[in-house]
Amino acid sequence: MPPSRLHAHLFDVYPTPGGMAVWLLLEGARLRLVHPWTPRLYYCGDRRARAQAEALLHGIRTPTATRLTARRDLLRGEIEVVEVAVADPMAFSLVVARLAGICGLVFYNCDIALPQMYLYEHRLFPLGRCEVETTPQGAIRRIAPLECPWEREYTAPPLGVLRLRCDGDPANPNHGRRAALHVAVDGEASTLTGDTPADLLEALDRWIRRYDPDVILTEWGDSFLFPRLRRLAAACGRPLALNRDGGTGMRTRRPRSYVTYGQIVYTAGGSYLRGRWHLDAANSFAYEESELPGLLELARLSRIPVQHMARTSVGTAITSMQLDQAYQDGILIPWRKSRPEAFKSGSDLLLTDRGGLTYTPLIGAFEQVGELDFAAMYPAMMNRFNISQETVNCACCREDPDARVPGVPHHLCQRRRGLTPRVLERVLERRAYYKARRAATAGAERHLYDMRQTALKWIGVVCLDGNTLVPHRQGGRWRTAPIREIVEAHLPGGSAGAAPVEDLAVIGVDHTLRMCVKPVRQAIKMPAPAKMVRMKLKRGRDLLMTPDHLCYVMQEGRLQTR
Repeated sequence: MPPSRLHAHLFDVYPTPGGMAVWLLLEGARLRLVHPWTPRLYYCGDRRARAQAEALLHGIRTPTATRLTARRDLLRGEIEVVEVAVADPMAFSLVVARLAGICGLVFYNCDIALPQMYLYEHRLFPLGRCEVETTPQGAIRRIAPLECPWEREYTAPPLGVLRLRCDGDPANPNHGRRAALHVAVDGEASTLTGDTPADLLEALDRWIRRYDPDVILTEWGDSFLFPRLRRLAAACGRPLALNRDGGTGMRTRRPRSYVTYGQIVYTAGGSYLRGRWHLDAANSFAYEESELPGLLELARLSRIPVQHMARTSVGTAITSMQLDQAYQDGILIPWRKSRPEAFKSGSDLLLTDRGGLTYTPLIGAFEQVGELDFAAMYPAMMNRFNISQETVNCACCREDPDARVPGVPHHLCQRRRGLTPRVLERVLERRAYYKARRAATAGAERHLYDMRQTALKWIGVVCLDGNTLVPHRQGGRWRTAPIREIVEAHLPGGSAGAAPVEDLAVIGVDHTLRMCVKPVRQAIKMPAPAKMVRMKLKRGRDLLMTPDHLCYVMQEGRLQTR
């Protein structure tokens, strides 16, 4: 039985019958506890619809408790709502689905993922330090944070990481390549072999049980490795110890495709572990761009569990920060948050919805030319001018001349700070701090700050000159060609922008800066900036590139990026 009061780092949370399973990191130990917790939803509506809802709740098997209360709607102010507390979190979505069939009800706090709702309510976040009080039976009586997620200087606890991938070329194994399974932990590595599938599973199981890693880091784990390991385990009748929580199965998410900007984009599904994390480097934008420090930074600020944060977008993280702020302010979060834009006439659209304006540049070569760039332009504008859903055309500043937006028939609130700017100002200040610390530090510390600030920005595009020779593999054959020739096969003529690419790989480096083959996902072509940098190489070649292009250099016997 755990001690009645302890200090620990919060590792993971997920619903379990009767409450939330809470995993804690202690010094030299990992502990699973259950916190009895009842999620709550709210609804309002006419008397008839509310009577139907009350009758339905009395007739279902899941115990619920209801009460009439007042809560704040962001746009309507304080309203009267019915609060429904669901005794079993595992039945929460079922209760929502049953109530949703009643016409005339407006719902709130229904579509927040339960782990996020739990973290919002208790002010907790992944890897945050917390104090836990337990009952004699080992359940959590109380849990409270010991730090704020917005603290700029923090140290993440050490995590055991097991790396799992197909040996050799890191190309997508879903396209036909097969290779042995490679595993590595703490500098020890091995290629797993066996005469039968059961032998392979036994070898992997020994590694997991021996090291008991906190994180299983894979390449193509979501789309290839884990689905095949599960099928092998089922065929052999031999379970794998992938989960720490032996009483639960692996949660999976189906792959999906969607259309964006005229392109069909495919995203792999997900395989989520209980009691440890599964991170797929090939299916995580956050990890690919900012590694584990950046991923943990986003999970910390958004209060999104790390496995989910790894498989979602930076936009989802910002949305979660706003939902968290609303939760702390006691603001109801509407279900299916989609408020249609108010009607605008043709003349209104011509006046207010002008889009972007591009000037045709003067042709020629010029000296003494200045360049003006915006740092996080749209977030900075929303922060400076207090642009938020509830501050645009507010009722309190309608007659205030200082509140008017020049040139358009709209005004912005001058009396209260909007929800969105309150979140964005902290993000902007935090990124500026990390950039300053990056400039003032070196080595591993500089890399840490760089990854954290990278996680808080849109990734910029960096380019090589079109004549740069690039070795590449296409159609199973290697050849060397100018990068212009490779890109123009996907973006011909004068077209610019980005285009999806298949069956193309180039020479790159892995996370240890060792040479490897990297698949190309997109071809990008853009006009060259006014200033380019030419770098002379030791053997006579030179590279022409944009000033912000990263290069690999040897320093103190180690390969580093500059």
